[in-house]
Amino acid sequence: MIRGVLFDLDNLMIDSEPLHLEASRILFGRMGRDVGEIPEEMVRSFYGRRVRDAIEAMADFFKIDGLDIERLEQEQEDIFLNLIKRDFKPMPGLQHAVQLVEGLGLKRGVASSGTRSYVTFAVERLGLASFFETIVTGDMVKEGKPSPEIFLKAANMLGVQPDECVVLEDAPNGVRGAKLAKMRCIAVNKEADEMRKELSLADVIIKSLEEIDEKMLLGN
Repeated sequence: MIRGVLFDLDNLMIDSEPLHLEASRILFGRMGRDVGEIPEEMVRSFYGRRVRDAIEAMADFFKIDGLDIERLEQEQEDIFLNLIKRDFKPMPGLQHAVQLVEGLGLKRGVASSGTRSYVTFAVERLGLASFFETIVTGDMVKEGKPSPEIFLKAANMLGVQPDECVVLEDAPNGVRGAKLAKMRCIAVNKEADEMRKELSLADVIIKSLEEIDEKMLLGN
């Protein structure tokens, strides 16, 4: 029986992925590198991952050694926060999903690859600080998505078993992590038709939170 819901943040609750990419473009541009040279397939593999993991992957692609990843992560975070504060866009259907989950009396948490400072800012900006009972972020776990660690930690903090959780995710890395955690997963991605293969591990695939209903959440 489903007792808890775990929400991703980026591209699930807010339209942020283009801004993450822009922040990477600015960061690596300062090092004389063009993120536009990275193949689209590789860029898509960054979705759902922690910023530090994406930076390391891009540094490997550009064959840049000896970088201070922690410093670069903070630098990109600063760039990104400046961008998101100017262009903050909740995703369609978020309020519908929130009301549905609340009406069903389910426990709810956030399991996001973002940093604590960013996720806290975003949740407060969305007006959902009192809605979520727990927040687990990428800097609170040893391994980022697609590891199941972040989902298992969030479930534990909510006081529910993994098989009592449903995860709302937009990215293949998040879907894989949720399924490795033995949780029900709903993939929500506006490019669902094009990404159906990458999202195929999900129990349900939809294009928008506007489509979500009780049956999808509870699996009955």
